[in-house]
Amino acid sequence: MMKFRVATILLLSFGHLTVFLINSAVSLEIQGDILIGGPCNVDDECVGMPGISSRCWDGYCTCNAGFIPSFILDDCLPIANWVGDPCEQPNQCQQGTPGALSECSNGMCTCLHEAIPSSDRRVCLPIVNTIGGYCEESQQCISGVPGYNSECLGPEKICGCKADSINEPGQHICYLKANQVGDYCQANIQCQSNLGELSLCRNSVCECMPEAVPSPDNKQCIPNNNKSRIGGVCTSSDQCSGNPTFNVECTASGMCACSLGFITSIQMDHCLPIVDYLNGPCSESQQCQLGTPGANSVCVNSTTNPAQKVCKCGSNAVNQPRNHQCYLKSMSVGSPCVIQEQCIANLEHSQCIDGVCQCIEPALRTINGAECVI
Repeated sequence: MMKFRVATILLLSFGHLTVFLINSAVSLEIQGDILIGGPCNVDDECVGMPGISSRCWDGYCTCNAGFIPSFILDDCLPIANWVGDPCEQPNQCQQGTPGALSECSNGMCTCLHEAIPSSDRRVCLPIVNTIGGYCEESQQCISGVPGYNSECLGPEKICGCKADSINEPGQHICYLKANQVGDYCQANIQCQSNLGELSLCRNSVCECMPEAVPSPDNKQCIPNNNKSRIGGVCTSSDQCSGNPTFNVECTASGMCACSLGFITSIQMDHCLPIVDYLNGPCSESQQCQLGTPGANSVCVNSTTNPAQKVCKCGSNAVNQPRNHQCYLKSMSVGSPCVIQEQCIANLEHSQCIDGVCQCIEPALRTINGAECVI
């Protein structure tokens, strides 16, 4: 006969929560020391709590229904019925109601990282990451890639977007549909679902394409067949060819004009950025000439990339290193100058002194005054 100090277990149920109360101050005399699976004659010879968690069945110690053997077969452990039930081994959870997607963590049945508890906290359900994936509850979709704007739909039980949301074809995120121009967006489909095909998502805001304007109620993008060209009459920027997104605006004087920092193209149909540095990209020379390179610059094919045009000094002009303004080359002694390079480009033995190209000693000015000679 052996004496064991064991726990008295009291099961209390509150809704779906089962609480195990343990009173370790109670001692019982238990006569069982035969491991689960070992031969026996009567229940009391088996480990565990004979008659409650274990018994002798057909000559062998076994666990009763609702219990499973411990890993070392020295006890019968209760199978979990809820996520959150106490546990010692993962199979108490996995063979119980929580199921295969549960584990025993810190003495409690919890769901694996790829699963969530069901709404009644009885079972661990897989997180769903695809539109059209099988689901039992909406939270499976919401916790996965489809996100907050998804739900578990219909008798088919598949993840889909809510009525006020939509996903890009081939993608699995549900985006909230935009209701008017200016609404927040992450994808074009959010805008186009309600605002129409002439809308797009730019800088996280739904806008109308260049060839369209917002409807009077701001809930659609409609074709703009009466746009004013640059220089035309307007009452709002939406009436100007290109709209504000493309650097065209309606000025206070009621005329379509390019925004600050832009100039009108030669064709008067769009605005081009003013270029403020040499080798900056351009398509027309006026972009360079109205910028820092100045009147003596031109837009020419790049020497490193012939497919691209860049701002350069004209053949009759020069610039200082790291200086982006072009100055006319001086053609004779006495010509005005700003930088040294203007003089030395055409005149040997000269330099820019007091704003004028002059000969430097020992060079002397020729009789016609055009050159410096030694």
